[in-house]
Amino acid sequence: MITLEEFLKQEQAKLQSFEAYWRKNEIVQPELFPSELLAGDWDEMLAIYGEEE
Repeated sequence: MITLEEFLKQEQAKLQSFEAYWRKNEIVQPELFPSELLAGDWDEMLAIYGEEE
């Protein structure tokens, strides 16, 4: 088990890592890494990113 604070810290780190990954790739391949998506699509992209890590 982990504390709420530990869980939130892990999730924040995951989001920051995803943001850095996305911003880097949107410059190189904007057709694959658009700057706008529907909220559900962002959730899906984050889930896929989490599986690849």
